[in-house]
Amino acid sequence: MIKKLLILLVFSFSQLESSPLLDFTIQNHPHSITSLDSNQNDPSSLWYMKENGLEESEIQNLTEENFSKYDWKRIKVPGNLTPPKENEKQKRTVILAKWIEMDVDPNIQYSFRLGIINDRDRTYLNGKLIGKTGEWDSPFPQNYDKLRIYSIPSHLILPKKKNLLLIKIQLYFQNSGGMKQSIFSQKITSVFPGNQWKKLR
Repeated sequence: MIKKLLILLVFSFSQLESSPLLDFTIQNHPHSITSLDSNQNDPSSLWYMKENGLEESEIQNLTEENFSKYDWKRIKVPGNLTPPKENEKQKRTVILAKWIEMDVDPNIQYSFRLGIINDRDRTYLNGKLIGKTGEWDSPFPQNYDKLRIYSIPSHLILPKKKNLLLIKIQLYFQNSGGMKQSIFSQKITSVFPGNQWKKLR
């Protein structure tokens, strides 16, 4: 009996190891502005990054259960992304992802205020496109100095559950790119009520 119990415990711990818990940010109050910046003293605040992008169908079908099967790195946001591989000449596409638990008020319009992104982006919440800036695959730089503000359709928010904010970025410049510091605020990325943004502006 003890032997069977030990085998069961070992198997259970191996399952836990193979499916690590996702780090996520909590918005504690529906009227608050929540920074999604990485905190130097909190490793769990790092973002997830994947090189080479994801297909549209993969983005639409990402869940807590299958998220960890992809090759994610942890990075600090805001900041410059990793330099390109040697002799890499084509435009690079990377994915940045952040899990957020939101306490929402149905009477408030929420928005993501993204900092300056170099160069073009497609932004998704729970697999649905909520905003985009720039022409994909354009031969010219377009939006490396533009601030993004995307409204969140209320029906896409899962209250008090993990929501996946995913940003697909196509870099233009070889040695720099990613999410830069916002010129309006100390927060690079925030989720906040739209009416509060009007006050800030």
